[in-house]
Amino acid sequence: MKGIAPYGYDDSKLVEIAAGFGVDAASWAAAQEGWAARIQADRGVGRRFNEIYSAV
Repeated sequence: MKGIAPYGYDDSKLVEIAAGFGVDAASWAAAQEGWAARIQADRGVGRRFNEIYSAV
C-alpha cells in the first residue's frame, strides 16, 4: 500500500498501477485475493510481511 501513497492511498488505483507493470485486471484480482488468503491462513507469512512492511 505504501507504493500508492502518491495516489492518496486510493485502492481503486491498484488495477491501473498493476496494468502499468503489464498485469491485467483479472490477474491482479486473483493475485490480490490469493495474497490476502495466504497472509490470513499463515500467521508466519503475515508476521514477516508486517515486519518488512514496517521497516520500509
